[in-house]
Amino acid sequence: RWELRRMSQQVLPLLSETIRWYNLSLLEDLWNSYLTSDPSVLCYGACLMIKHSIQHCAQLTHLMEEPMPSWKVIIFTTSGYESQEIERLVIWKRPFCMKDPDVCRQAFHPIISFMEKGLLSWIRPVCGLLSRACWDKLSVVAMEIIMLANCTFPKANFGHEDVVVSSIRHMFTYAHSSHPIAQDNARAGNLRPFKSAKDGFLCCGGRLDSSSGQSNPRLVEKYVLNETHGLLSPFLRRSELCHTAVLLPVLASYANFYSDDNEVCTSMLEGMTSILCLMGDHVHHCPGEMLGVEYSEYCAQAATELADIIAHKEMVELSLLRPILETFYLVSTLMLDGRHLHSLFNAISTRLSQVLQLTVDSPQIMDPSLAILSNDIPPSPVDPGPPLSDDDDDSDSTQRGGFSAALNASGSSRDGLPGMMGGPSPSPVSYDSNPSSDWDSWDEDEEDQSALSVLFSEFLQRLQRFYAVAQEGRMNSFQIQLGHMSSSKQRVMRDLLHNRQPDTGPPPAKKALSFDSHLLPSDL
Repeated sequence: RWELRRMSQQVLPLLSETIRWYNLSLLEDLWNSYLTSDPSVLCYGACLMIKHSIQHCAQLTHLMEEPMPSWKVIIFTTSGYESQEIERLVIWKRPFCMKDPDVCRQAFHPIISFMEKGLLSWIRPVCGLLSRACWDKLSVVAMEIIMLANCTFPKANFGHEDVVVSSIRHMFTYAHSSHPIAQDNARAGNLRPFKSAKDGFLCCGGRLDSSSGQSNPRLVEKYVLNETHGLLSPFLRRSELCHTAVLLPVLASYANFYSDDNEVCTSMLEGMTSILCLMGDHVHHCPGEMLGVEYSEYCAQAATELADIIAHKEMVELSLLRPILETFYLVSTLMLDGRHLHSLFNAISTRLSQVLQLTVDSPQIMDPSLAILSNDIPPSPVDPGPPLSDDDDDSDSTQRGGFSAALNASGSSRDGLPGMMGGPSPSPVSYDSNPSSDWDSWDEDEEDQSALSVLFSEFLQRLQRFYAVAQEGRMNSFQIQLGHMSSSKQRVMRDLLHNRQPDTGPPPAKKALSFDSHLLPSDL
């Protein structure tokens, strides 16, 4: 049965497209009959067909503006041919083709207009499916339909953004119940209980918890985000700010929780950018009006989450750290009081301190009683024996080469996976061939630290210029907040602002091994 469902889901998009080109009334009858609040297999299939149809309309809308070169109108003409040639052309139906974009538009328009008009009535039962007390695959498809409808047909003004926003907040509150934002949502009330499909084709939360009989909310959340994260930013860009502003700290938290997943984290940052741009437009169109206490609180919470990523997510790559800083900059443009900058300065100082600690070499052991642990052990006075023959030398060389290759394969990766998984091993390297070689004189961590310092330096300089211009003629918020930091952190920030390598202070001292030499075995 599982295999049949998998095959049917692969066939369904093609089948629904064939029906759209053939007879749209078949789809209309199907959706009018089975698009109900009953979570049945036919309802799920009907929702999937609506989703695929809207996606198809999005492609056709693009082609309405730029028709495909392969679309041609077929014209049978007999001008310039004699009677025998005309008869041959008619028998073989040889066409004379010419490109005509209008034919493309005429073919696309009925499908697009049919879906746009029909969604005005079909979107309501879809919202009902998303508003249910149960999270399952039907809920996820319903969320995708609402997002796609608003993105594909912006002039239709379907609305219902509040249903999507409420569902995301509901999911976040149960998946991260100890988070301050989730606790604020819980205190606000109007929170329906969390339920999930226990089994069957609609289950989306993996294995059930034996104590509650429900799926883990975080597993459900991960499934929902994996399915919908690509639609989030365009949906928020076309939605009303009054509905979507509350998602700003939630998306920042998701970027923090899923910072190890570049695609999901990037989508969360893009969604935040869409909301922040709407906030910026709101302030721009109302010059005398402040951002508002509620919106400012959302920005402050989002800044706290972004600062936490900067400070404590060491595995975040520089390519992902750039959009994180860019998003923080957009938040800063809406918070002229600068109260969020304190968390930023602490985060940058903490991050640079962590990187510096990783690059510090282990201290040398100065205790002479531990000289035996070093590599400078003199050779034992053993008789070297008779000289080896050429064959023995080759054999020994082969053995040493194989052992060197095995060691090189096991240590060729930071995780040690290529050699263990049977992948291609690099060729053995002889470190004795060039004693003066400085192959280990440059540490990748030092390069990462330098690139990280440059990135922070450029960002802080840009942020300083913004506050200097926005608050010209007086002590700006950037300088005020920087003055509230400790002297060591102020020194780090000023080094970055002046393009100097920051001095984060001495690394924590490590205890050297020590024990009495008389405890060593006498034969050593």
